[in-house]
Amino acid sequence: MGAVNVVKPKVKSRNREKMRATNKIAVNHLLKMGFTDITLRTHCRHKDFVYNKDKNYRATDYYNLFDGMGFDQKGDLIFLQFKTNAFPAAGPIISFCTRYSQKAIAINVKTHIKGKPIILLREYDKNKT
Repeated sequence: MGAVNVVKPKVKSRNREKMRATNKIAVNHLLKMGFTDITLRTHCRHKDFVYNKDKNYRATDYYNLFDGMGFDQKGDLIFLQFKTNAFPAAGPIISFCTRYSQKAIAINVKTHIKGKPIILLREYDKNKT
């Protein structure tokens, strides 16, 4: 008899669990800062169809850029982008804020094996970019 090939079961990725955990940390931080009505997009296989005068496209995130949005202490709508252990590229966020006169916050949740997560923020304002 020949050798039997054993098929190993796939190990489920923990990326989605990590993303949900860091998103929860970021949302709690925003709530402590006075944000309200925070809405996050679910990352799933269904995409929204976005209509634009120049082109139409499908998006998983808000404008293929933001994970969510919420209202700050002043009642201004702020677009939110969450990342784990790194900041997102600033260029597309600055371009969006300038073009559409909006505000955004990029939230970097640094996780460590030992110790508390560190939350870092970068604010992008239509008037300051």
